[in-house]
Amino acid sequence: MSGQAIFEGRDLFRLSLQEMREVRGNRISMIFQEPMTSLNPVFTVGNQIVEAISLIRSFSPKKLGKKRWICLT
Repeated sequence: MSGQAIFEGRDLFRLSLQEMREVRGNRISMIFQEPMTSLNPVFTVGNQIVEAISLIRSFSPKKLGKKRWICLT
């Protein structure tokens, strides 16, 4: 592979796995626009966002305060 992917002055191709984990979700994300990968209309938007955030940030929605959970759902 050749070339560079510069984000905030750092070449993403040269980052370690741990450094990339810190960048992904916290500093940079991808929002897919394809119908098969979009939000599911069966579930609330808030629940789907909480699920995505919990996977990135490694937390349990149950550990959130009730008010925060309500705001997201």
